[in-house]
Amino acid sequence: MSSMSNEESGCSGALLGVAVMTIGSLVGFYLFFNALFSDGSVIQAIFTFMFVAVVSVLVGVSIIVRSQGGLQTVVMTTRRERQAVERTYVYEPPRFCSTCGGDLNPQNVEWTGPLTVKCPYCGASHNAIKREV
Repeated sequence: MSSMSNEESGCSGALLGVAVMTIGSLVGFYLFFNALFSDGSVIQAIFTFMFVAVVSVLVGVSIIVRSQGGLQTVVMTTRRERQAVERTYVYEPPRFCSTCGGDLNPQNVEWTGPLTVKCPYCGASHNAIKREV
């Protein structure tokens, strides 16, 4: 039982994908020259080569992508990069006092703690509301 790291399996998968593409291209060239010199049909020879080469490239690329963790890795990296953007927040008092209904704003309230305000009308305490700027 062999234990390979993710990096080693990704490298071996990439090598396998390149090998599939290379062998497929060589087989395509062989079939191209074989069709060209046996039948003499240039169009059939070109299509044979193109079909084999394109299929081998698609298979090789899919092996490489899967060995690197698939397309999900690319999407997750992009999401992490977006989340890494620094966000700025402010804390504001609620608009109205839930006890007396008075209008609360940053200028007329008393801040009794880092996230707590006191209503200037009835003295009730309220938690500040976090808002992204």
